[in-house]
Amino acid sequence: MKKAVLSRAARYFAGPEPLLHRALEALLSSVRPRRALRLLPCRADGDGARIGGCFLAGQALREALCGCKEALLLAVTLGQAADRLLARAAALDMAYALALDACASALVEEEAARALRAFPRALRAPTAPGYAGFPLAGQGALLLLLDAGRRIGLAQTEAGMLAPGKSLLYVAGVPDGEADGAPVPAPPCASCGRRDCPYRRLSFPIRP
Repeated sequence: MKKAVLSRAARYFAGPEPLLHRALEALLSSVRPRRALRLLPCRADGDGARIGGCFLAGQALREALCGCKEALLLAVTLGQAADRLLARAAALDMAYALALDACASALVEEEAARALRAFPRALRAPTAPGYAGFPLAGQGALLLLLDAGRRIGLAQTEAGMLAPGKSLLYVAGVPDGEADGAPVPAPPCASCGRRDCPYRRLSFPIRP
């Protein structure tokens, strides 16, 4: 897994490779990734979709779940330990903090990818609140449907940010009659067309 995480992290950090290795070792010795999954009935509905009886708006969500009778909800977090580690690093060594941040982002993405690959049924490509066409307002409902606060300590701030910070939340449609094998989720910036986002990673240019 280390090789996969380092490969992802190298997309976010242009500094020396040994610094990435050091950061990843520190991260792996300090954090314990946690995940929560739930399979719920779903159906496209109007300009969104219903998941477990809860309506969520968003054309992208509707498209992701169209033709599916079930949706897989997945939340992954590195926990508060990662946030504390990043805060300490930022106060002492900014170059190391940037490497650590890249590794933390890569680790949570890899954990999500592993969870989707391990799911025993075929999955559509996942989407998430905040992606183009899926309003961030749907995030709270997904967290409640997952019972993410109790299960893995994941919540959202008043500003709509996931807390702890190094966390991901995905929805993937489960189509009937397709071959097994879950796709690896694309990093958010690679699959988002929002042109004015101040958080766009430079390694992922705007889609045409």
